[in-house]
Amino acid sequence: MTNPAGSVIVRSKDSARTIEAALGSLRRQTVQLEVVVVDSGSTDGTLEIARRFADRLVEIPAGTYNSGHALNLGVEHAGGEILFALSSHCILPHDEWVERALAMYERDDVAAAGGNATTPYDEPLRDTWYQRIEDVRANPFWGFSNHASSWRRAAWSEHRFLEGPTAEDKEWAKRVLEAGWTIAFHPALVVEQRHRWRAGALAYFKRERAEQGAVARNVWMPDYGLRDVVRDWMTPPDNEHSGLFHLLNYRRAAGLLGKYIGIREARR
Repeated sequence: MTNPAGSVIVRSKDSARTIEAALGSLRRQTVQLEVVVVDSGSTDGTLEIARRFADRLVEIPAGTYNSGHALNLGVEHAGGEILFALSSHCILPHDEWVERALAMYERDDVAAAGGNATTPYDEPLRDTWYQRIEDVRANPFWGFSNHASSWRRAAWSEHRFLEGPTAEDKEWAKRVLEAGWTIAFHPALVVEQRHRWRAGALAYFKRERAEQGAVARNVWMPDYGLRDVVRDWMTPPDNEHSGLFHLLNYRRAAGLLGKYIGIREARR
């Protein structure tokens, strides 16, 4: 593709139920994009759908997958100076999402961009927030997430994603911020990730236990005790559902329990 506004890396594995909607939301954007799908051994029709939408399809064996490796490989096959990541389970919420994200890079010190509804200090986010390393120390779990994000190739060239443990996005953000870059967040760039719940309570528990434990091993943080679990339980994560919905959501409860155990294990 000639002169794309950016390149999007979509990681997939048996995503036939969702990837068409994800890729379709990319093709409806107001700017021209290069789409690179990195697939790890799909057998359910995902590859056929990907070939219809993607500019490039990169296949890797299922047993070799980890998030950091797939993203680094996708960047190596992409041509854009601004790189995007979108989960094959996510749909961009509006057609100007990429255009809004690209506007974040008007500042030369912006390494990456993403969406959030609150600041690191649990206040409603109304405008662009430029994250610094001090914000990571104040709230290590807030911030950059590769389910829907973007980053500057120059920053990636200096700091490739760690290949191995989960939570490569939070670990990468910490290194980039320590190097003097900033990461921009705006509420218009929020992309919901309820797909994390859809695999069931046990799968969500295991995922949160692994990911939050990885964050705890890579970033210093205060203790996360039962009082903190109760506080998070009483704080709705979004405004799309009522507070009662979140209080009765047993899958969310499983995720908080996984977070608690993962952090406790990491601290030990």
